[in-house]
Amino acid sequence: MTNRIFKEFVTNGGYRKREFWKHEFLKEGTKLNWEEAMAEFVDSTGRPGPSTWVGGDYPPGKEGYPVSGVSWYEADAFAEYAHKNLPSILHWRAATGGGSDPVLNYSLSTVLIAQAPGYKAGHQLLKSSLFKKEKEKVVDFALVRQ
Repeated sequence: MTNRIFKEFVTNGGYRKREFWKHEFLKEGTKLNWEEAMAEFVDSTGRPGPSTWVGGDYPPGKEGYPVSGVSWYEADAFAEYAHKNLPSILHWRAATGGGSDPVLNYSLSTVLIAQAPGYKAGHQLLKSSLFKKEKEKVVDFALVRQ
């Protein structure tokens, strides 16, 4: 998903419309109410949006770049807005060839579990990209909240 497309979600009230946010908010095992949760999902200037944006916008010239700095909750709200679903662990395994690579399978499970609601730090994504080495080429599969 690009910055430009995610900006449409922000501009169209994605952070103000509760109907896009389907899950209970948890931070380090503690439930957050709507206002507390929305206070977490802000940019560096305190405006709603990805944590890597400034003043409610992505960096100039980066409209076609993948959005970064979004939590699992934000990604799920965008998916609801766009009438889509986030990929499950089975989708990730299929996308990476899955199957017999125990390191890859462990990494996928660890990353996706750490992003799921109910996990102790469930509102934050891990600070590393998920990748698979394929013919000496690394393919990046996930962006992170930093």
